[in-house]
Amino acid sequence: MAYNRSEGGATTPASWDGGPQGAPAIPRQLPASTPHFVGRSDELRRLDTLIFAATRSEPAGVVAIAAINGSAGIGKTALALRWAHQVCDRYPDGQLYVNLRGFDSRAPMAPEQALQGFLSALGLGPNEIPADLDAAAALYRGLLAERRVLVVLDNARDTEHIRPLLPGDSSCAVIITSRNRLDSLIVREGAHRLPLDVLGTEDAIELLAAHIGSERMESDRHAVVKLIELCVRLPLALSIVAARAASQPSLPLDSLVNELDDERVRLDALDLGDTDLDLRAVFSWSYQALDGPAANLFRLLGIHPGPDIGLNTVASMIGAPIAKSRFLLTQLTRAHLIDEYRTGRYRFHDLLRSYAAEKANELSPEAREAALTLMFNYYLTVGVHADKVIYPYRESLAIATQGAPQPLDKITTYEESAQWFSAEYLTILAVARCAYETGAMTYAWQLPWILGTYYDRRGYWHDFLNTQRVAAAAAEAENSPIARAYSYRLLGRAYSLTGHYQEAIKNHERALHLFHLLGSTEGQARALRHLSLTHEENKENNKAFEYAENARHLFREANNKVGQARSLNSMARCAVRLGNHEGALTYCNEAMSIFRSIDRRDKQGEADSLHNLGYIHHHLGNYDQAAINYAEAIQIWRYLGSQSYEAATLAHLGDAYLALGRDSDARAAWSAALAIFGPLHHPDTSKVNEKLIAN
Repeated sequence: MAYNRSEGGATTPASWDGGPQGAPAIPRQLPASTPHFVGRSDELRRLDTLIFAATRSEPAGVVAIAAINGSAGIGKTALALRWAHQVCDRYPDGQLYVNLRGFDSRAPMAPEQALQGFLSALGLGPNEIPADLDAAAALYRGLLAERRVLVVLDNARDTEHIRPLLPGDSSCAVIITSRNRLDSLIVREGAHRLPLDVLGTEDAIELLAAHIGSERMESDRHAVVKLIELCVRLPLALSIVAARAASQPSLPLDSLVNELDDERVRLDALDLGDTDLDLRAVFSWSYQALDGPAANLFRLLGIHPGPDIGLNTVASMIGAPIAKSRFLLTQLTRAHLIDEYRTGRYRFHDLLRSYAAEKANELSPEAREAALTLMFNYYLTVGVHADKVIYPYRESLAIATQGAPQPLDKITTYEESAQWFSAEYLTILAVARCAYETGAMTYAWQLPWILGTYYDRRGYWHDFLNTQRVAAAAAEAENSPIARAYSYRLLGRAYSLTGHYQEAIKNHERALHLFHLLGSTEGQARALRHLSLTHEENKENNKAFEYAENARHLFREANNKVGQARSLNSMARCAVRLGNHEGALTYCNEAMSIFRSIDRRDKQGEADSLHNLGYIHHHLGNYDQAAINYAEAIQIWRYLGSQSYEAATLAHLGDAYLALGRDSDARAAWSAALAIFGPLHHPDTSKVNEKLIAN
């Protein structure tokens, strides 16, 4: 007898399928496969391998089980049904199917109810089905013994939801879909996990085209690409958008793009009215299955503005130990509400991020403010520490934190600091903007400050300018002279590095004036040195030399040896451009002597001195020595990760090689410089490219 899925997800009799009266019933319960199924060829092959290889190799009594898991709307049921229909002839004794409603607008189906449906489908009458769960499960296993039956358990909530429905004979096979990872099933029953990811780009295009037609797609390729990006290649989101487009043939696809591009209404645009075609509702079923602490963490993660988040940040935001934080995050990853894409780092896709942001609105104002403060505190405290490890000679900043975060990252080496900044860089940019937008002005100007060394070494100067504009606005809003002095000086440096020299000079002079009012000799010295750098970059070498010399005197007064040495390096570069080669050598050698004599060698200053020595020797015609100095500097820049300085030195090394007649080496050096300059949109990109073209 065939049985179909009822409205409630249970099984109901339809018609007999099978031999003479009294012969075992052969259930045919599979729902129809989706008409717009695309891609998933690798996953279909993987299911073949998992099920058929396991069926052949497993000992008697061990059932082949494949558990398809993934986030809401990712196409788990569609994949399971497509594969089941493809292989149903290999299971001649029937196919059982049940929607367990583990994540649904209705209550989850009890295993007893599911068993009742299966036993009815296998030919038992109501009076023959035991009320006791264990007895019903045993009878079910007995009826499936030595029969080739495929069992599809769709939308399971957890392992306990599934276990009573598993056959006991290796002649059967089971396909399970769930938003949970079902770890216990993997360990105890030996199930094979098949994690499902979003569609590939070509498959996403094919899915849209199946709904709205290739001609309409071709007429606006840009909008199609943007729609796919905004739907994060999630099959359900793509299907909803495609259905909306198909129902309104005259609607420009750009209109849908504009709706989805506004995060405030993005989920509204992904609602077709039915609960299973409302992405917000579909996500909510996973959220509602969480316990209280995990649900609270999900809401808190909705206020985090970065592209991803680290385990230590989470622990700081909720004020919990690492172990507790990891436990709560594991609940979210098991439910596919967040992805641990790298060990200890987690991220939402954009649609789940929008849903989390909506749930964050349910936080009380006090809870929201407390979590934001803990988040700002974490990034600022750890950032100041990591920056100090990267460059111990940078000035100290009295930061606005409220005690050390819990837990404080154990960053002790240069490599650990560089790794932390690389992992958190984009997040800190977003967190600084968040601080400004939420009125946390002290954090808003201090968070960009911690990136100063990292910006300088990596060459991310346009980001530097954008965040320092925010920092300066925050410092002005706070109306703190020290905040304005620091922020104006760094804003001036950012303007200079991006070629806005007059704006740079104006901000450096503001900083110089404020540091004078504050009575900070060292602050004035740093402002003067930055004024020197700006005039040097603007090819005003006389002024640059004068400012560098004045900075040197103030650094000496403040007993800051590193500051003196860096000023000497600036003086050396200006001197050689002004034709004073011998004086330039004197200044540069004195700077090198200082850098190598201090307790912890200043590798950045040392590399700068080596670069300057190469530059001086090149102008003196000592091209071999210039090449040696440049090569030594490049090794240090690479160790420090100072890619913009490495590229600048490579460009000069190419010049030295050209002067030595080593044309191929010159081209190799320029090409290496160009490979770094290009992605950074460095102002010297065109200059190096011209050298390659000319030689």
